[in-house]
Amino acid sequence: MSRRDDSVPMRHMLDHAREAVAMIKGRTRSGLAAERLLQLAITRLVQIIGEAASRVTTQGRARYAEIPWREVIDTVIESFTVTTPSTTTSSGAS
Repeated sequence: MSRRDDSVPMRHMLDHAREAVAMIKGRTRSGLAAERLLQLAITRLVQIIGEAASRVTTQGRARYAEIPWREVIDTVIESFTVTTPSTTTSSGAS
């Protein structure tokens, strides 16, 4: 059994996911595309969720096997390289 407490990163994941959902509730995809500040906020929340997921132990991940852990963790990397549909590099150049 691991000494690390998985409840802290899992709580961060849940709290930030709920915040992201609340921010986009009732918005359309085109409405979201028109609000750059909201896009950046959602991107940051997704990054935080991925970072928290990477701190969950192997035992914690096994306990909640229905969560696609690798995909959640990989969103951190993807969110740094894709911030808008027209972005093609991590530097933001198109």
